[in-house]
Amino acid sequence: MHSSDTHAGAGAVAKQAYVVRRGAVYWFRRRVPGDLVEAIGRPVWFESLGTKDHREAGRLARARAVATDREIEQAERRLRGEAAQPLTRAEAEALAAHALSDWMEEDRRLRLKDGREAMRNTEVVLRETEAEARQALAYGDWRTMESVAVRHLAESGRWYPPGDPSIREAAAALLGAQVQWLELLKQRQAGEVVNAPASPLPPPSTGPVTTLGELIDAYRKDRERQHGEESTARKYEHIFKALRAVIGEGRDIASIKRQDCRAVRDMIERLPAHMGKRYPGLDIAAAIEAGERDGASKLAPGTVKTYVQNLSAIFNWAVDEELLERNPAAKLVEKAKAMVKRRGLSAEELKTLFGSLTSEREATPWRFWVPAMSAYSGARANEICQLRVSEFVVSDGVHCIDLTEYDQEGMRIEGARLKTEASERLLPIHPEVLEAGLLDLVAAARGRGQERLFPELRMAKNGLYSHDLSKWFGRHMDRIGLTAPSLVFHSFRHGFRDRCREVGVDSETAEALGGWASKGQAARYGKRGLVKVLHRALEKVHYDDFRLARFTPASSAAAEPDQA
Repeated sequence: MHSSDTHAGAGAVAKQAYVVRRGAVYWFRRRVPGDLVEAIGRPVWFESLGTKDHREAGRLARARAVATDREIEQAERRLRGEAAQPLTRAEAEALAAHALSDWMEEDRRLRLKDGREAMRNTEVVLRETEAEARQALAYGDWRTMESVAVRHLAESGRWYPPGDPSIREAAAALLGAQVQWLELLKQRQAGEVVNAPASPLPPPSTGPVTTLGELIDAYRKDRERQHGEESTARKYEHIFKALRAVIGEGRDIASIKRQDCRAVRDMIERLPAHMGKRYPGLDIAAAIEAGERDGASKLAPGTVKTYVQNLSAIFNWAVDEELLERNPAAKLVEKAKAMVKRRGLSAEELKTLFGSLTSEREATPWRFWVPAMSAYSGARANEICQLRVSEFVVSDGVHCIDLTEYDQEGMRIEGARLKTEASERLLPIHPEVLEAGLLDLVAAARGRGQERLFPELRMAKNGLYSHDLSKWFGRHMDRIGLTAPSLVFHSFRHGFRDRCREVGVDSETAEALGGWASKGQAARYGKRGLVKVLHRALEKVHYDDFRLARFTPASSAAAEPDQA
């Protein structure tokens, strides 16, 4: 690659490559390498940056330097007779989107600079070119945009010999972009807010590549296989749309930089809440414009954070599949400090809660038993809500729950979901819960031929069985006066871990009980080897003078569960 120097002299601006000042306005100036002057058709690039702001001039000059680098690369290829790889349709559309973005940005700058004069000039452009542009698009007359296509291809570092199909592909895409540009100009002329999203110039392909569109399709297919179409669409459709709008689906994923991912994040932050319902049929850019025009509320910060984390997950998957060497979207979201520090329930708060739930034991068993089991095991809400009767077993003489996603034949159980690998564990049942009569509930469910212990809790759209529990629990806590924001269902898990620490259960054992353990730690405890160790540790856990059995009738003799 050739290098060129910053021109000094009167009006030169220190420390800003290729930037000079003429009067109050900054210009871009870069010398064309001597052996490429004929190929490029000029000895120097000397163009107004259209700004009086030093910092803005530096930003614009850096962008123009990248474009001229590509022109140099294209000229060198041309001298060597090396045509770029054939332009794909997706790359042509990305090229046209970049051109449209440039055209709209130029119009914005001219309006800020020239005011009414710019508006009058735009009227002339519309009057003299719109009919011809629409006719060219209707006829497919790509030659009207051939020279424009060659110029934009050169800016992207591509060169093709005259008549090459790639020139035709680019020109055809630019025909459509030209009509879009004219439509957007008319909207601005009418005083409407028009923000054409920035679209990076797609770099040339140098070998077999994976495009962003191909990555999206492959990731979607893999995730739908694991989690279903509904979950994938709900969590990722907005991200897929933002990626296509900002980066372009024809972009080689190896060329995607961190700044591209930041631009995607910025677009996600501008999304109106409930976009699909509020603006059905609009593409993402149009929905953003409509939302800003209508003053619609934007996505909550937590939702934006989740979307950006899912954005990173897409590129993590690409790294795992050896399509990328690194994730350009890694750690785009800073870990924010929690607004509320959650805590476990005190003994008195447990008395208040379970005193209010005694009447629910017969009428709505899950309202009593799910909190009870979580308090004495640290198990997650969904782990308990999805329990099957067959998961209650005896191992080494200890009553246990076999938390797993697989049946006895090793087949995956439909609907069963555990959060991590360490979540799959053989969990002893606390003596307090046994004394309160849990096994009576299990025996009754088995006698009725139930598959699940709590069949009333149905799977929600998010694939979890704990949805109804979470909604009810929050309302119930408010009704009984336990309104502290720090008290939520997950407080049982916090409280269990705290009690383990306070009664002297070592951290590794506590993590194995609660499913916090690393893969290596979980393997040490196995399914059968150290159940008695876990059971002895669990027996130590108590909540001062709170006793669960005091809030339930005396349990009857329990039928023996299956032997593990």
